[in-house]
Amino acid sequence: MSPSKKNRLSGVRWLWFLRWRDARATTSRGQLWYGRPARTISIITILILGLVGGSAGAAEDVVLRTSVTPEEAWAALARYNDVGSFHSGLVSSHGLTPDQDGGLGGERFCQVDENISLKQRITEWNEGQSYSYEVYEWENIPLKEMTVTYRVQKSESGETQISQVMDFQMSNPMFEAIAQGKLKEGVSDSLLIFRHYIETGQSRVPIDEVKEFYASS
Repeated sequence: MSPSKKNRLSGVRWLWFLRWRDARATTSRGQLWYGRPARTISIITILILGLVGGSAGAAEDVVLRTSVTPEEAWAALARYNDVGSFHSGLVSSHGLTPDQDGGLGGERFCQVDENISLKQRITEWNEGQSYSYEVYEWENIPLKEMTVTYRVQKSESGETQISQVMDFQMSNPMFEAIAQGKLKEGVSDSLLIFRHYIETGQSRVPIDEVKEFYASS
């Protein structure tokens, strides 16, 4: 193995690679080492190879139907600076760009919890339809980059749809696969809270109560 290859697989990723290589040995009953069935090892192998190959980023796309008009849905999604006043997924939020709430170049600060905070900047704004922002500064989260897009559109059947797409890359490739599941859940929860606020007007309802509301409706 060349020095560059060895460096690429350095540290923990190198140990993961060795474990994968050793795990390829099988017993006479077709059971792979470490007591895992072949299908499980195949999944782990894909995960490990993804980590070994470096962090190319990942995307999560969630679409929800809502009973309101596109205009009503947009009015809620476009509340950019004060999203924390009604969205229970945040502790608080405020604008960083004087005299601007949304629109191209608009910036805001979001306190996610007592440890994690984000600064975001709008990079694309299509009035009434969609906007995208980049996370350009963060605290206590292993990010390399992240962009988020919100859209409002009508389905082929005429229903209003809201969607959220998150593209992200972690600073350490090891966190990518681990983070992907958590972030997918987070995107789904975040959009569901938006939907609940859009349809009921109720602010800062905890996600567990929001899920219970839709499960019983």
